[in-house]
Amino acid sequence: MKLEWYYPLVRLSARVMFLLTMVEVTGKENMPDGVPLVICANHVSSADPPLLGLHLPRYGVYFLAKKELFKNRTFGKILQGSGAIPLNRDGASGASFKASARVIKKGGALIIFPEGKRNPDGELTAAMPGAGYLAAAFKTPVVPVALIGTETIKGKWWFLKRHRVKIIIGQPFKMTVTDSKPDKDDLAAYGDQIMRAIADLLPPKYRGIYGEPQP
Repeated sequence: MKLEWYYPLVRLSARVMFLLTMVEVTGKENMPDGVPLVICANHVSSADPPLLGLHLPRYGVYFLAKKELFKNRTFGKILQGSGAIPLNRDGASGASFKASARVIKKGGALIIFPEGKRNPDGELTAAMPGAGYLAAAFKTPVVPVALIGTETIKGKWWFLKRHRVKIIIGQPFKMTVTDSKPDKDDLAAYGDQIMRAIADLLPPKYRGIYGEPQP
């Protein structure tokens, strides 16, 4: 998947918008360059994607984003040229799977928000099937990432206020998968593996349904 010529301009615009946002990143050593990765993060704010794109130690990251964001033709083209791949949150369509596979084949990094939607209160919810399906299919390391503090980035004039955000990059892990074609229960189990890894990086109050010990 090709990044368009305006990708650096999009990054520059994002840096200007987040000029007053102080971002602390830990665990950069857990994300080696040139290695195909599936990066899975919690999703609290619309600020999450640009902040990850700016501060993860990989240049040219690719996002899997809900297909509804691409309905506007102009905005959709800008998203795709900036590394966004349309995704059906109930699974993975042929087009999104092929685009994601091209990124992985070239040693790129895919970012996906397994919950499939923003949770403004910051508490984790169950994963949609898409993240588990892709991570299991590609058999690449999964890197859990926790975003803390982006729930304060909201309102009309948010960019004129100071915000503090933490991005915690966890250790990569390989998914435990079945040899057969995954069914609904398998995909739910894959999603739980991912979400529990993210929960381990978050303070207890943000762990939501993953705050209880695993049975």
